[in-house]
Parts: sequence; C-alpha cells; structure tokens
Amino acid sequence: MTIDIMNYYACAVACWALLAVVGRATPAKIEGLEQTQEIDDVDYRDPRLILFKFISVAHDSCITTSNTQGICYSATDCTNLQGTASGTCAAGLGVCCTFTRNCESSTNINGTLFQNPEYPSVTTAALAACRLKVSPVNNNICQIRLDLTDFSIGQPNAEGVCVTDFLQVTGGATNIPLICGENAGQHLYLDVSPDFGSITINVDTSTVGAKWNISVTQISCNSPYRAPSGCLQYFTSTFGTIKSFNYDAKTTSTTTAPTATTQLANQEYGACIKSQTGFCSVVYSKTSGVSADYSFSMTDDPTSYAPGTVIPGMVKSSNCSTDYLVIPSGIIADTNLIYSNITAADRYCGANFAASPDTIASKVQPFVLYVVTDGTEVGIDGYNVGFSIDYRMQAC
Repeated sequence: MTIDIMNYYACAVACWALLAVVGRATPAKIEGLEQTQEIDDVDYRDPRLILFKFISVAHDSCITTSNTQGICYSATDCTNLQGTASGTCAAGLGVCCTFTRNCESSTNINGTLFQNPEYPSVTTAALAACRLKVSPVNNNICQIRLDLTDFSIGQPNAEGVCVTDFLQVTGGATNIPLICGENAGQHLYLDVSPDFGSITINVDTSTVGAKWNISVTQISCNSPYRAPSGCLQYFTSTFGTIKSFNYDAKTTSTTTAPTATTQLANQEYGACIKSQTGFCSVVYSKTSGVSADYSFSMTDDPTSYAPGTVIPGMVKSSNCSTDYLVIPSGIIADTNLIYSNITAADRYCGANFAASPDTIASKVQPFVLYVVTDGTEVGIDGYNVGFSIDYRMQAC
C-alpha cells in the first residue's frame, strides 16, 4: 500500500510539472490567426486533481511538416472536424491540423484553406461556380482576411473586365471588386458585423487549368491584427511592395512591350499601411528590379515608347480622371528626400510613376494608397499592366 501511494504521488508530481509547462507554452502566432479556445482551467496547486482532468489543447497557429499554416488541435478533434494532421504542437500533446475545403462546402473553423478540387494540381474541367460558405467561429468576429497563397485563373476580357473567370465575395460589409488572372501572394480584408451569419467565397471558372489555395482567417473585433475599416489591403511592415491585382511582372520586359491587357477594370479600394511608433511618413517608389519601362502603366499606351526610354508620368487631378492612384498630399522628391524642386500632387497616372531617382512621399496618416480604375481598358489603355510600387516608412 505504501508503494502504491508513493507511486501515485510521484506520477502526480510529474504530471503537474508537465502540465504547468504545456499550459503556459504558446507557439508563435501567424499574423491574424486568433486563438479561439483556451486551455481548461486546471488547479496546478493540487496534483491530486490533475489525474482526473482532461487536457484541452489551445487552438493556436502552428506550422505543418510541409511548412504551411495549420491550427493546433488534439488528434481526436482534428479527425472529428475533418482535418488533416501534419506534425505536432503543444509540446507533443496536439497535432498541427489543416482544414481544407473545396467546391460547395462550408466551414466555421478559423484558418480553413479553400482549394480547387485537384490542388496542388490545376483543374482538369471547367468548374463554373465553386463556393465556400464561411460562418463565424464565435460572436466576436469583425473581419475576415483572405490570403491568396496560390491563385491563377482566366484573364479579363479585352476591356479589363473579369467576365468568364473571377473571384467573388458576398455577404460582408466591404465591397470587394471582382478579380481574376494572376494574384498569388495577394490578400483581401472583408469587414463583417459581429455574429455575421455567413459570407460566400465564389471562384467561378469557365476553362481548365485554374488553381487556387485561399487561407480564410477570422479576426476578432478587439484583435491587434484588425485592419482599419475600409482597407481592402493592410500592410503591417515598415517596408514592402504593393501591387495591383493581376499585375504580372512577366509582361514588363526591358526589350519587349506588354502583349495583353492585365490591368483590371472597375477597381476602387484602399491599400493601407499600419502606422508605427517613431515613423512619420511613407516614401513610395517603383519596384526595384522591375523594368523601368513597364513597371507602372495605368493610362496612356506604353507600347508607343521604345524600350529603354524614359516614359513620362502624369500627376495632378486635371490629368488623371480614369485610372489612377491617390496618395494624399503626395510630394515628389529625389531618393535623398531633397525638396529643392517640390511637386505636390494627389493623383498619379500615365505610364510612369515617378522618373528615377524620384520618389513620392506622404506624411498624411493613416497611411493609405487608393486605387481607381474605370470600366474599360480598350483603345489607348489596351496594354496597361497596372503597377508594382515599393513603400518604406521614414523615421520622424
């Protein structure tokens, strides 16, 4: 009897030590992915109770063995929720679980991956509408972020309109424009009301060869990862690159002109940059390493200029009325921010952003770049590729 009691207490103390560590260990979070369930409240001071407690794994983000995003669940819960286990988490007590859905399915699980049926292969048949219905994980969700980790569907028509193939999101409070073409690496934010009911993500394709993998993240109303209302895109680093949807760098050769319309019509949205302590302005420039000829073309015909020549840009409201960028209180200066020849403008269009080495700076907060295109890309606008712009925040 004495031996049994000693073994009991030895086991209890060991379990207490393990749970004390595991219960307080939280894996690194992936931006925007919220924990939706806490570990059960266990009285760590009383080891006699631990043997009668079930261990509940916190639903934190994790990285799978294939280096993709997952969510930490118990092995049983992962199976019951139709997930796929790939690697471990929570000090080995949980599995890194991925939840994939494809056509005509639904989910209320944070971090769900919406994929074409054959993913990672391309579609072998025209799917028409392929929809995912998303319901809230709780009644405190105010935004949904869509990360297009893979996205390649049909191009727009000759007018830049996504007609036969498109991504469509309905049911939220944000007017998300139709997008199509090549958009791997892009992201979208959708405002929703708490306990929003559901939204529907629809990828409609009319031809074979499409491929997509969309990560669906639900963001709580009090989350530090929540984007300001009205921002379709939200960049949280002090530097990065902002691209128009369907921007394809392959069409920006230094020796040949673009061969197809890539700029999308009917776009109107804000790309916001998170304010940071100690930074008072943002400087924008054409993306480095991309051809100076065709890295920016929103209006005018870039093919009318010989490769290697400096293409003029257009600024100010009087010159930009169809397709343009808005940078509030933008000021053109050189790369050293010398303002000896200051040019102030709020709209930027044409076939060049700012002649090298010039940049465009803005001190207006919150930092935001607005994108506007009209309903047609034919005629003189028929070869516009959109834009790829680098941004970098400047210290006060």
